[in-house]
Amino acid sequence: MTVDNSSYTVTNPDLYLSDNGITIMITSTNSELVDGIKLLFEKYIANSIVFCVQNKITNEKNMAWSYYVSRDCEIMIVDLDNSEWIDVCLAISKYIDEQHIVIFYTEKHKKKEAELLVNTLGGQYLMVHSLEDIDSYILQEMVGKA
Repeated sequence: MTVDNSSYTVTNPDLYLSDNGITIMITSTNSELVDGIKLLFEKYIANSIVFCVQNKITNEKNMAWSYYVSRDCEIMIVDLDNSEWIDVCLAISKYIDEQHIVIFYTEKHKKKEAELLVNTLGGQYLMVHSLEDIDSYILQEMVGKA
């Protein structure tokens, strides 16, 4: 059996299921940020990775795709600086456990109200402010190197 350690990027309306890897949803219209996040995960993960990227503003035409993908992905990353309130709502409605997490990213603090909301929800969500923070999270929580 051949192990698939490829990386796949999927955008609306497509879907892709991985046999032996994880699915990561990234909600951001900032292509540099999306590429940076993808590179970080690709650096550490040995199995396949499916990146479901909502790279357009979420609206009534593409919200169903975002909702569907967000339900089953292991990691959801929402760029608070470059996403809509509906993305925040989808993220905070996602089921969270040890295998399913939501990370909120904000570098420019454009949505202070969203940051306040996320921070008042009892520490269920990780708030990061740089790609280095995401890198540290991957090393600490996924790779196991502190």
